[in-house]
Amino acid sequence: MSVVNDFYQARATNTSWARRQRSAWLQKLRASTKVSSHEHHDRLAADRDVLADAVIVTNDAIQRATNQIAQIEEHVVLGGDVRNRLLTCLRASLSADSVFPTVTSDGDDGLIAQWRAGERFLAVEMTSDGDYSLMLVDSDGVLRRNESASGYPDLDNLKALVRDFTAAVVARNPRWRDLFE
Repeated sequence: MSVVNDFYQARATNTSWARRQRSAWLQKLRASTKVSSHEHHDRLAADRDVLADAVIVTNDAIQRATNQIAQIEEHVVLGGDVRNRLLTCLRASLSADSVFPTVTSDGDDGLIAQWRAGERFLAVEMTSDGDYSLMLVDSDGVLRRNESASGYPDLDNLKALVRDFTAAVVARNPRWRDLFE
């Protein structure tokens, strides 16, 4: 459970969770790769164009996330293309029956989508510098995944994680949607 506490402590200290969890290999990769911010922006734009062709699912989970982001934007200036990158991840990973994520600010200029049920925890953070972080804690409180990199997480993998999370919630409470009415 300390991993989840570290996540919340990072948010409380106004430090991006992605920045605290960034792995050494990513830092070495950046040090050895000289890419201007203009080139970085062009690469992100190319990624966004490719992902824009993905099937867009309109469902309650996406609508709720979009509304939460709009509320955040009333109080926080989001950096870069954080909003669109997070929505791209959510559109690619959520289905009509997916458990709703909660979207929050990361305390800087990024966004976090998180799912929580008991000890089970899944979070995806998008930062303004083009990085993401993904964390999964299972129902026993054991950290199963913790990764950070540039760009997007593997969207098929994220979809599978959300599907598994939803299945676990439905198994415990088939009427979970009643909690949101």
